Amino acid sequence: MRALLPLALVLMALSGCGGSSSVQIDPPATLSTFTPELTVKPQWVIRLDKGSDRYFLKLPPLLDAGRVYGASIDGDVASFDARTGARLWHSSLDTEIYSGPSDGGDVVLLGGPEEVIALNKRDGKVAWRVTVGNEVLAAPVRAGDTVIARTVDGRIHAIDVQTGNIRWRFSQDVPSLSLRGISTPLVIGDMVVSGFANGKVVAVSLADGTQRWEAVTAVPHGRNELERMVDVDAQFAIRGDQLFAVSYHGHLVSLSLATGQMLWSRDISSWSGIAAADDAVYLSDDKGDLWAISSSNGATLWKQTALHGRRLTAPVAQGDYLIVGDYDDYLHWVAREDGHIAARVRLEDLDYYWPLPSDQPVSDYVEDRALLATPMVAGDSVYAMDKRGVLGVFQVTPKHP
Repeated sequence: MRALLPLALVLMALSGCGGSSSVQIDPPATLSTFTPELTVKPQWVIRLDKGSDRYFLKLPPLLDAGRVYGASIDGDVASFDARTGARLWHSSLDTEIYSGPSDGGDVVLLGGPEEVIALNKRDGKVAWRVTVGNEVLAAPVRAGDTVIARTVDGRIHAIDVQTGNIRWRFSQDVPSLSLRGISTPLVIGDMVVSGFANGKVVAVSLADGTQRWEAVTAVPHGRNELERMVDVDAQFAIRGDQLFAVSYHGHLVSLSLATGQMLWSRDISSWSGIAAADDAVYLSDDKGDLWAISSSNGATLWKQTALHGRRLTAPVAQGDYLIVGDYDDYLHWVAREDGHIAARVRLEDLDYYWPLPSDQPVSDYVEDRALLATPMVAGDSVYAMDKRGVLGVFQVTPKHP
C-alpha cells in the first residue's frame, strides 16, 4: 500500500527534520497595499456542500456551453447556469469524489476512490462507471472516443467513452511515499503524456498505451523518504513543440514533444502547475513565490515575492494578467509584464446563498478555506472554488482613469 501525504503534513515533517532538510517553512507574507488597476465585480456565488473539505483535493469547476459544473467530496455534483448561477440539476452519488468534473463531450467525468464515473450533462444521471482499482486524484481526460484516467499507483487507464470498458493500461513503478496528488494527463495528438511520483514524465501511444519516450525531471536524493520525494504533480503547459513540466524537489524543464529530449532545465520546485503565454512560462513555486521564465532558454524574466508562503495555486492567464489563489481564500491578479499586483478579491468576504446544513455552521468551514484548484477563466469572467465548496464568479474589467 502506498502512503499519500497531504502537502501540509509533508511541510510540517520536513520542518521538524532537525536541520537535515533543505526546505524552510516561512510564515505567509502579510498582504501589502497597492493601487488597483482592475475592477473585480462579483456576479454570483453559491456553496456546493462540503467542497473538498479538509482533504488536499483539487476540485475545479467545469465551464461548458453556458453551464458550470461543480463537485463535492461527499458525492454531490451540480450544474448551474453560468450567467445567473441558477441550479439546473443536482446529483448525489454513493461514493466520494476525488477529481473532476471534466469535459467528456456529452458527459461529465469524475474520479473517485477507485472509479471513473460519467454523468450525462443534460440531467446528471449516471451514464457509466468503471472500477480502476485505486484513487483517481487527477481529472479524467477525454480524447476522441477514449477517456484517460490516472491512478495514484502509477497507472494510466484508457476507457471507452461510450461503454466504460477498459481498452489498455500502462504502469510505472512509483515510490511508496508521495504527495497526495497527481498531474492531469495531457493528450497531444496521438500521445498521452503523464507525470509520475518517481520524477519521470512519460509519453505513451493513445491507441494502445505503448511507450514513446521517457524523461527524468528529478533524481531522488536526501537523508529520508520525505526529502527524496520528486513527484511530478504540477500541471503541464505547452508552447509550440515544447512541453513544460516541473517536479517537487526537482526542476522546471522544457522537453521536446516529439522525443522527450530536455531543452533546458531550471532548479525550481513546485507542486501546483504551469501556465504558458506568448514567450514566457509562469509558475508558483513551493515557497509561494511567482516566477516568469523565458520559454526559449529558461532565463528569469521576473520573480514576485509579495505572496511568499501563501501556498499559491497554479497561475492562469487572463489577458495581460495572471490569476493565482492562496491558502486564505484570496484571488490575486498579477501583471504578466513585470509581476506587480493589480487586483485582489476574497471569497470569504462574499455572501453565498446555498443553505448550510443545520448541523454545520459557517464557522466549521472558515479554518479550511484554501483555494487549491487553479481558477478558471472565460473571457472577462473568472470562476474559483475553495475547499469549503464556495464557488464565486467574478467579472473583471480595467479601471478607467
